[in-house]
Amino acid sequence: MTKIVISASHVNLERRKTRGTGMEPSRVARKLLSAFKKVVRPSSSDWVTGLSWQDDDILHALTSGRRVNDSFIEDFRDCLPNFTLGAKLFVIPRYLIYVIRFPDRDVTDFLINELSRLVRDQSFLRAITTEQAHAIIAGLNFLEPHIRQNGSPMTYTNLSFALSALRKIR
Repeated sequence: MTKIVISASHVNLERRKTRGTGMEPSRVARKLLSAFKKVVRPSSSDWVTGLSWQDDDILHALTSGRRVNDSFIEDFRDCLPNFTLGAKLFVIPRYLIYVIRFPDRDVTDFLINELSRLVRDQSFLRAITTEQAHAIIAGLNFLEPHIRQNGSPMTYTNLSFALSALRKIR
């Protein structure tokens, strides 16, 4: 197997295609990174909402120089609702790349459920660009065959809902 390294995020992805998209995971990852490249890393006061008991741990990790990498995502896999809108725009592509690489981990359910919630939020829909919406769609399209076959019915329903809402963004 050939490994592809995307230097911008140090992401290793196997060279393979899935049915339904025809896209390699590295191409989806590049599309996500490109679409979100102008999103600035939040300042220390703009990472979390301050409404959850986990916020202090997240904030400590990120203000101590920790990157939003695989180990961060694994440690804070269920914390997407804790992030502010600006921080979500920073972390969503990273979480989505992680999920493309490891679709059987529970991060997948947490991410898709959060995206399904976010597409109901007008502030999120106003905040993302068409390019960003299309990149998220590419990531979700890549995951769709796997989720349909292996995921829970609720996750598949949420994925379908998120895709439908994001496709309306022009």
